[in-house]
Amino acid sequence: MREGAGGRGVRMPAVPSRGNLRVRENGSRNRGRDGGRLRTGMDTGGAAPAVANEGIVSVGNRLSRIYTRTGDDGATGLADGSRLAKDAPRVASMGDLDELNAHLGVVLANPLPDAVRDTLVDAQHALFDAGAELAMPAASIIDDARVEALEAALDALNADLPPLKEFILPGGGVGAGAMHVARAVCRRAERGLVAL
Repeated sequence: MREGAGGRGVRMPAVPSRGNLRVRENGSRNRGRDGGRLRTGMDTGGAAPAVANEGIVSVGNRLSRIYTRTGDDGATGLADGSRLAKDAPRVASMGDLDELNAHLGVVLANPLPDAVRDTLVDAQHALFDAGAELAMPAASIIDDARVEALEAALDALNADLPPLKEFILPGGGVGAGAMHVARAVCRRAERGLVAL
């Protein structure tokens, strides 16, 4: 339960990610592999996370408000308890991944073929895990098998498309336009990650 408007509890379903961390998602899948409720996420509330069984990150405190005032000095906290300047490259990369994930959410709000939808949801889970890896500098969450699985899914989606012979202008519809924005943000995020 999470505190909602008027002090009433609001049920927030939780689901396992496709990777090592478990994250919340709006959806009906709300049981872990063992059938139990999942109650973990990446909200830090200033507390350092404790790693539990199966690579699940559990956090000691939950954010009950949208501001903490702990960053008023220009620093922000990482999940391991360390602090960095808000304009540090690592923090910028975390923001880029978050922005990309939000843009994929806009894409997913449009009608899509099931295979595309599944691939984008997998990508969203990978982005959460990549952000978690950035927030916990000593952690290694994204492995080669995860990258290879995403690449294989993309190859399958592209298999029936004719080869590109020219650049494509962004647009074509709301969903396609949103995907072009996500693609551009993804490229920015990649540049930032390479710089780390």
